[in-house]
Amino acid sequence: LIRDRNNHERMPQVPCTLSHCIRDMIYPVENSWLLHQALPQSTVKILANTGHLLSEPTMIDALLSASDSMIDIIAR
Repeated sequence: LIRDRNNHERMPQVPCTLSHCIRDMIYPVENSWLLHQALPQSTVKILANTGHLLSEPTMIDALLSASDSMIDIIAR
């Protein structure tokens, strides 16, 4: 979906945070940049010293921070 520029209009245009781990061996970090280009209201956070697992402390902190940011956006 994100690689085909013709599909970009199908992407929801909503604020979001894309958290990507620099040492993720499953999905390359370039995927986050492609998705960010398709979602102009997004922010990208590249996390150092973290792999693919959601249970890693850096990822947990990033997910909590993104959730707090979303609460602030919804509250406006």
